[in-house]
Amino acid sequence: MLNTKDVKAGEGGLSKTLKPGNVKVKINSVVLEPNTFKPGSYHVVCNVETEPIEGFVGFAIDKNNPSLGNHAGQIGKVKAGQYSFADGATKSGIPVYRDNDIMTHIKRICLAVGTNWWDGTDGKYKTIEALVEAFNNDKPFKDIYIETCLAGKKYKNDKGYDNYDLFFAKYSGGKSGFSSDPAKVITFNEKEHVIEKAPENVASFDGNNAANTGTGAGPVNNDFKL
Repeated sequence: MLNTKDVKAGEGGLSKTLKPGNVKVKINSVVLEPNTFKPGSYHVVCNVETEPIEGFVGFAIDKNNPSLGNHAGQIGKVKAGQYSFADGATKSGIPVYRDNDIMTHIKRICLAVGTNWWDGTDGKYKTIEALVEAFNNDKPFKDIYIETCLAGKKYKNDKGYDNYDLFFAKYSGGKSGFSSDPAKVITFNEKEHVIEKAPENVASFDGNNAANTGTGAGPVNNDFKL
């Protein structure tokens, strides 16, 4: 006979943080994060959340203010790409510029969420830091869900559990890592989109800090300037 008295529910279950895959998310905030391994370079980080999950209790929205409640979906930090944005040149000698490439990424977010926020930016901001801060404060992406392909570096966090340093999958075959149209988003492939080698000295992501470190977004081609 089966002994059912001591079977417990609610242990384990769905992770509160996102893993690589094709995921529908909204962007809660967009911030610049310095890459400590490359002075002067930045990651552009989207803090994202999935659609609400029935019966799910996510991380606290603010651990210092319990009255705000908990996230209704899984959350994660997603960098623009695998490498940070920096001034430099490609292997073939083509120059790349940090600020222009960051602006390209912000404009692509605007296109994905269907906002005209970008139209009013020309000549308005003196620095890339000011532009991204304004974008985050205005939040034209608020509560708009987009389709994504999340890639990531797999590592063990400080508690010994598997975790991922997430980034949007690289543009390939006419498809990108995020879009409003699922047909324009790359199909997730674990062999291509999960990197097993772990970054060192990575703290666990608890939903309330900027825990994941290492390299993030990379140079992208662009044809516009502020």
